[in-house]
Amino acid sequence: MDKKPERYVATIGWGDVPHLSKEACEKMLRAFPPHEREARSLGTPMLGSGKVYPVAEDEFLIDPFQMPSYWPRCYAMDVGWRRTAAVWGAHDRDDDIIYIYSEYYQGHQPPAVHSYAIKARGENLIGCIDPAAAGASQVDGKSLINEYRKAGLKVFPANNRVTGQEGGIHNVFTRLTEGRLKIFRTCVNLIKEMRIYRRNEHGKIVKENDHLCLHGDTLVITDTGRVRIADLVGARGKILSSDGGWHAYQNCTLTGEDEPVLSVLIKDGDKLAKTVCTYDHKFLTTRGWVEAEKLQRGMNLANIVTGGNNEFALSVPAGNADVYCLNVPDTGNFAIENGVIVSNCDALRYLCMSNMQHAVKLRKGSEEDEDENVVPFRGRNKQTGY
Repeated sequence: MDKKPERYVATIGWGDVPHLSKEACEKMLRAFPPHEREARSLGTPMLGSGKVYPVAEDEFLIDPFQMPSYWPRCYAMDVGWRRTAAVWGAHDRDDDIIYIYSEYYQGHQPPAVHSYAIKARGENLIGCIDPAAAGASQVDGKSLINEYRKAGLKVFPANNRVTGQEGGIHNVFTRLTEGRLKIFRTCVNLIKEMRIYRRNEHGKIVKENDHLCLHGDTLVITDTGRVRIADLVGARGKILSSDGGWHAYQNCTLTGEDEPVLSVLIKDGDKLAKTVCTYDHKFLTTRGWVEAEKLQRGMNLANIVTGGNNEFALSVPAGNADVYCLNVPDTGNFAIENGVIVSNCDALRYLCMSNMQHAVKLRKGSEEDEDENVVPFRGRNKQTGY
């Protein structure tokens, strides 16, 4: 800010407020994640960088042990052709501690293979899954969630609308610091992911090993017109999705800086439309979801505006760029300028989010499928009566 005599900026922290006691300040401080604490308590406009979960591993990593059979259990999945991951959790309701006790981490396999491995750890367990799985698969255009259900999994879409990304991260951090989230040391892939899960110097999540997204100049179709995705940061509204409806979007953010990107060229009448995105960003084709780098000449991309298809022409490396994405909780996808549908981004955090109980609860009329020892994290356990 330019210095002008008629302007004065005063920085006021909690210590300058006489009615706030030391105990009250300490309680409020614990309510915020570490990267926000200095800004919140001192009034300093400063964004943190570093690990998202700056908690000593010795505080939450434990050796495996035999858990009581009456503890309710469930699992969470994040699906994709490059990598499908799942983690299993058990809830000690007496002490309100969640134990992450097992994991699955495998890529380049169809849903049937993943389902077989997941069922081997409890065929009647209930799971929650990335809401984007309600879209089509990479293989034949069928809904991924339906494919997993046909393969015998009892899965329901995770409820992202309750807390969003930052809310889920904060809930995980709170449980870690309060000793209410423990992870078995045998979950080596989850531990590795947590170690590299970090914020950049702007306080944004660095989404390595996750789907990134679109160049900031990409136009997306909102209910107020076509808008640059970068201009939606901090905004809320509705966006066109694969079902032809307008759905609320949230958490538009810079997901990566100076990331390698591709120019994806799509036939649009007698011209070529260009979309710049990361190599692993997904497009909805008539064959299902396909990552940008795996699009092949002659593939047809679904167009929600025209109701027809646009043929993929080619893709070429386009250097590096800052990329953005947003979250559409209802559908997990949205339309870009020419009507083509792309997937939104998400990370494997569903099991640890406090709204997990919403994601895994049985839908009305399906109570008969519930296993005697496996119930959602909230509700009465049939074996113990609690």
